[in-house]
Amino acid sequence: MRLTRRAARRGYTLLEVLIASAIAVLLLSALYFAFDLTIRSADTGRALVGESDLNRAVINRMAIDLSSPLGVLPPMSGGATDGAAASSTTTDTTATTGTTATATTDTTSTATTMTTDPLIRFDAGVIGTSEQLIVFVSKVPTWLSDRETAADPNALLPSDAHRISYYLHSSGKGLCRQDKPWITADKVGNSTEIDRTNEDGEVIAPEIVAIAFEYTDGTSYVSEWDGSQASIDGSSSTGPPRAIKATITFEFTDREGNKATKKIVHIFAIRSGVGLIAPDATTTPDAATTTTGGL
Repeated sequence: MRLTRRAARRGYTLLEVLIASAIAVLLLSALYFAFDLTIRSADTGRALVGESDLNRAVINRMAIDLSSPLGVLPPMSGGATDGAAASSTTTDTTATTGTTATATTDTTSTATTMTTDPLIRFDAGVIGTSEQLIVFVSKVPTWLSDRETAADPNALLPSDAHRISYYLHSSGKGLCRQDKPWITADKVGNSTEIDRTNEDGEVIAPEIVAIAFEYTDGTSYVSEWDGSQASIDGSSSTGPPRAIKATITFEFTDREGNKATKKIVHIFAIRSGVGLIAPDATTTPDAATTTTGGL
């Protein structure tokens, strides 16, 4: 009987094991970097989408508020014109009455003093500086959808006139929006000072670190606007500007903690902004109409 001898099976050498391990490490490293690049790209895409959504949300919110500012009243419709007419009427009476003239003159002086500081008229529309914006708008009253509140004779119901203010948080980060529905109360609408007692709750975009407003009457941009000032007709208010340009600076932080800023500029057209228009002398109401009282 003949016995056959099997050849001994060879194992892997140390060199082969090291080479195989090096190849595996390279493949795993390439796979890791591929996954990391994919995750970073996805995070960057989500961040860009979030930034765009925030930009769009802020612009849309401001566009809605600036789509309905109260416009100016027709020239010679009341207000200062009535006061001027009443004053001139009193002066004529003073000139034609003897002893009564002194008393009448005193009454005229008192009336003039009382009307030198009137409430800010809602048809001012816009009052703002480069850092804050105040808009008087008209809204549908919320109590129209609440029948029980509307039917209650003792319920305090706000009017449809609102005062909306935009300003930067006192910390320097965060755009605040304030909505005051009670501006028809006495003396409440006579101030352009913003109440900052609840500014933390009024922040709508904490990513905003700077905002600047500019106003135009159709010719050039200025850094301040006061629609309550008398227009060139001497009677009606100047009203809102024709457009408002807002320059908004956002600050975003990525996953590594790096900060980046983004600045956007948007121009809002004001539908009720009529610009500086002189009244037509042919359509000016007569004296009898101007002394009956305005709106």
